[in-house]
Amino acid sequence: MELRPKIDPAIYASANVSCLSHLAKTVTAIKGKLAPRQLAMFRKTIFSHLLDVDLVFNGPLVHNILLREVEDSTTDSISFNLFGRKVSFGRREFDLISGLKYDGSLVRKDTHVHRLRALYFNDRSDLVLSDLEDLYEAAQFQDDFDAVKVSIVYMVEMVLLGRERTVKFDQTLLGIVDDWEVCCNYD
Repeated sequence: MELRPKIDPAIYASANVSCLSHLAKTVTAIKGKLAPRQLAMFRKTIFSHLLDVDLVFNGPLVHNILLREVEDSTTDSISFNLFGRKVSFGRREFDLISGLKYDGSLVRKDTHVHRLRALYFNDRSDLVLSDLEDLYEAAQFQDDFDAVKVSIVYMVEMVLLGRERTVKFDQTLLGIVDDWEVCCNYD
């Protein structure tokens, strides 16, 4: 089986790879913000394991692996030539590594962002991630469930989506977490 590279080795170039996930800072903020009972509630969510991850990002390693991406006929996976072997990373592997799950069932429901946005984000629709950080740290939560819900949004935006702090944050997440059934079954 021939492993055809997606990038011709003759045109490899050096590059710097950055990690925009703000795991350490976000975990510190969540652990510092939540009361013990709220933190215990957060630990019952699908994101609980992220509170204990000690991530060390290695940009050169990521760059070198990405240069070894090979053609793959599978649409929902990515494959690499590592030491002459095809190594693939698909949805199942993502689930195993991330601790998240994918069961194939879609849950779609109209959700409304207004309640949490009005309570904790000054009802602003133009917030960027740096605003989310500031408002999260200043928030005085009305109840434990709101504290956990807003902390989930904070974790997803700052860690899982990994974007620049100047990017507008997706406020549909506020509606998703505010409807607990949708949140627990969202894909």
